[in-house]
Amino acid sequence: MEAILYDIGLIVIVATLIGFVIKFFKQPMIFAYMLAGLILGPHIMGKIVSQETILGLSELGITFLLFIVGLEFNLKKLKEVSRVVFFGGSIQVFGTAAIGIITSLWLGFKFIEATYIGLIIALSSTLVVVKWLADKKEIDTLHGRIVIGILILQDIVAIIALTFFSNINNFSFIGLGIAILKGIVLVLGAYILNKPLQKIFAFASKFGELLFISSLSLCFVFAFIAQYLGFSISIGAFLAGIMIANLPYSLELIGKIKSIANFFTVLFFASLGLQLSIPSISKIVVPTLVMLGAVLIIKPLLTIFAVKIFGYKSKTA
Repeated sequence: MEAILYDIGLIVIVATLIGFVIKFFKQPMIFAYMLAGLILGPHIMGKIVSQETILGLSELGITFLLFIVGLEFNLKKLKEVSRVVFFGGSIQVFGTAAIGIITSLWLGFKFIEATYIGLIIALSSTLVVVKWLADKKEIDTLHGRIVIGILILQDIVAIIALTFFSNINNFSFIGLGIAILKGIVLVLGAYILNKPLQKIFAFASKFGELLFISSLSLCFVFAFIAQYLGFSISIGAFLAGIMIANLPYSLELIGKIKSIANFFTVLFFASLGLQLSIPSISKIVVPTLVMLGAVLIIKPLLTIFAVKIFGYKSKTA
């Protein structure tokens, strides 16, 4: 117990010190958290003893942050951008993946490896993007809704891809169909439980603490169900948030949960820094720079093109 408290305290202190420098240059705090993890990690100072525990706790950052996004999300407004999300998002995902695969093959990777790399380049980190939008208070803007919608589409593509590659030698459309059916069951379950939950939360709202832990319980229940069905916990947490987003006390819940989410988000990004290895990165400098170019140049250009096709302004794209 003392070791984990020491590790968390050290991460927070170092992240705070770096944060002052980061904010002086007007950069996101995400960099401060990751740098803290990198500096304290095994490849530089080696001060973190309970690395596995930190990695485990960091999952709570994803869970709570996506739960808050669900609470702030307006499903009706998502329908307004459904066409650009599905078609524009598909152009961005599959276009970027194709370019990534071709580039990887050119660099000498095998086809399977190239496909993995292409998909990794095409898919964005939901937590990083959501954290950035939340910090700028842009989740409920037009471009924020489009981005969140495309992220959901990317999660679906990732699930299908993982289903395929994890059983590549025994792949069947039956297995893929089962995965899709599980997704439908998860969403349908959330829809059916929506009305009973409104009555439960109406009673819980009379007692502040009960309302708070009821919302956390809902978040964890759907996170567990999603994980059991083979999806990420973030999808379950996001669905749980959407279920109670229209309740009159959703803003109160956001205010209470946001502080907890921010704390565990620090651990999440610090855990990414802990896993970075400078020596291993130096061995793949050329491929890394080429792939980085694809992510920073080609991917945004494809996204801008895909969004502008549907008549959106350049600023939104």
